[in-house]
Amino acid sequence: MKSYRPISQLSPAIRIMERLLLPILDQHLPDNDIQHGFRRAHLTTSALLELNTTIASGFNQKRFLGRTLLLQIDLSQAFDQVNHEKLLADLNSSSLPSKVVMWFNCYVKGRQSRTIFRNFHSSSRNIHTGVPQSAVTSPKLFNFFLYRLPQPLAGVKVMYANDLSVYAMGPDIQILGDRVNSYVPTLLQFFKEHDLIVSPEKSTVTLFPPQSNQSREHPQILISGTTVSLEKQPRILGVTHDTMYTFAAHCRNQTVKVRACNNILKALTGTEADHYSHILADL
Repeated sequence: MKSYRPISQLSPAIRIMERLLLPILDQHLPDNDIQHGFRRAHLTTSALLELNTTIASGFNQKRFLGRTLLLQIDLSQAFDQVNHEKLLADLNSSSLPSKVVMWFNCYVKGRQSRTIFRNFHSSSRNIHTGVPQSAVTSPKLFNFFLYRLPQPLAGVKVMYANDLSVYAMGPDIQILGDRVNSYVPTLLQFFKEHDLIVSPEKSTVTLFPPQSNQSREHPQILISGTTVSLEKQPRILGVTHDTMYTFAAHCRNQTVKVRACNNILKALTGTEADHYSHILADL
């Protein structure tokens, strides 16, 4: 049952109202530098560029080749877990005009949902968490909800586009693991204070070493006492990486997709050709 999420439809009037309010939110709600998703002049490609630049720079160093340790932290249903009271408290502390804050107070709180199955309607239940689905202001509100994310320690970088990625580059794998492990408790405390749920089972760690004999090493990164599993081919924002940084796995995956599309096109082309050949024969 946890995999079933409610689907909400917003009225045209609310959609227009949100479009009018979005420039005001952009003006008064600042963005965190680590945020790449749902932000102007930032895309998933900008997040990938920062990460891959770090990995490539480690591989290209002439002396003391750099290893990159990547931790991907999975936030379970992040948009649906936003606490209304804490979000509104953050909005009250911002420079937003008081009337706009009051409007969002009425808009976010008091929402209800119900289930429809085979023309039977369940009773309505109040929604206490989450930003409205399909709303243009929701990504901006969520970004601001994470605006006070703790700054990483020296030598550690953080980026967020879909899930949170923490990574560090250096010559010593043990030191990299210690740096990331030192920063993880601070992140977990922040997520706990904001009622966001971290899934250690879905989180992964990957090591990008220049030497092939280190590609099987498993850095011991802990989240709430659980050792994060090793992922040798992490999929990061649609791009499949590999420990040796060859992109061979990504190329194979793309080849499979292209071949499948080509087979469909070939089938459709053959069907159309046979169809027209029969018409010409009848004429």
